[in-house]
Amino acid sequence: MAYKSRAARARDISSKLENCAERIETIKDNDDLTNDSKIEDTNSILSEISSLTDEIQELADELSNWRDNMSGTNLENTKKYSQLEDSISELEDSILELESCIGNLDTSDISDVAELENLITTIQDIASELECIEFPGMYK
Repeated sequence: MAYKSRAARARDISSKLENCAERIETIKDNDDLTNDSKIEDTNSILSEISSLTDEIQELADELSNWRDNMSGTNLENTKKYSQLEDSISELEDSILELESCIGNLDTSDISDVAELENLITTIQDIASELECIEFPGMYK
């Protein structure tokens, strides 16, 4: 597998989240699907979102390890250290939002349009936030 920068990986995750939101929108708007089919499709998407959440966590862990390696070396007051903390915080906030939204979704009653719209909006917001995270460069 070729190397991908953290920013490129975040963009990939963002794109996949956008795709999940579009698929949920399709499920929400498709009256031809049975409720069981909607539940199955939504659960499949939620499983994918859970995997994407793990990928976001991997990014946060990488940055945390980098930051931790800077600790105790008089680098805690540098711009890079501050950038790392900001990026980690943004990634962790995204994870918490996704987990909360997924955890609050009652898939047994997939007919709740407001709940699905909330999920779609949250996913889209997080996808946009991931695009905006500024990952510090190693040598800048």
